[in-house]
Amino acid sequence: ADGGKRPPHRPVHKSAGAAARGGGGAVSETLSFGRWLLFWLFPRKCPVCRRVIPPQERICPSCREALPQNQRPAPALRHLSGIWAPYVYRAGVQKIISAFKFRGRRELAPLLAQMMAESLPGELRPELVIGVPMHPKRRRQRGYNQADLLARELGKLLGVPVSTSALVKCRSNRLQHNLSAAQRRENVKNVYQVKDPAQVAGKAVLLVDDVFTTGSTLEECARVLAEAGAGPVWGVVFARAEEVKKIAPYARKPQENALSPAGTLAKQPPDTV
Repeated sequence: ADGGKRPPHRPVHKSAGAAARGGGGAVSETLSFGRWLLFWLFPRKCPVCRRVIPPQERICPSCREALPQNQRPAPALRHLSGIWAPYVYRAGVQKIISAFKFRGRRELAPLLAQMMAESLPGELRPELVIGVPMHPKRRRQRGYNQADLLARELGKLLGVPVSTSALVKCRSNRLQHNLSAAQRRENVKNVYQVKDPAQVAGKAVLLVDDVFTTGSTLEECARVLAEAGAGPVWGVVFARAEEVKKIAPYARKPQENALSPAGTLAKQPPDTV
């Protein structure tokens, strides 16, 4: 009906990723003889089971099918209009994130982004994609920001511009993983800053990260984006940590988001009572 041309802000629907799901996460690529030789010398392994896989694949079909899917509602946050997290951070998902984040497996970014895009509702219309920024010191230590890699791939899939400079982390803070929910919220206060408000003003923004626990980081990023004139702001991550059940309530008890039939998280309107 559209003559084969995709409109500029059409998100990827679940059906659009069916081929990848059936093909074990294969990402189409044309390999030169040199790259085939490289893969022969240094074979690619599935990040979950560690078995050798063909060079055009990122994960075994059986391992992908076994990934634990997220079926829990997310807490409503003040500045986020919705959060989507297709998987639960355990078992195979934890191994994938560990390989992607800490072992330099950057080639996993296209697959993870596609799986994240499949969780987004078709009616979502972001105008800008932004990865949660990393402090320059930590980025130098790791060599890359995994959220930026995911944001770039999501931007390609959605046909939406990506900014890696509009939002910055202006202060280094403690690592979040050993903190309570209340400590996490305090730990990220005034850590992020919109460097160029003109990039985000009046635009619907999709924030991207790898893992969601309490939502403190995404919420703080959304807050500073909203103050700079962005809105609405949504969040999407690859996985949700199970520790999210320990979230301490905000001053105003939030309503929980509803789980849609498609398995995505859509924000409910606030209770007016």
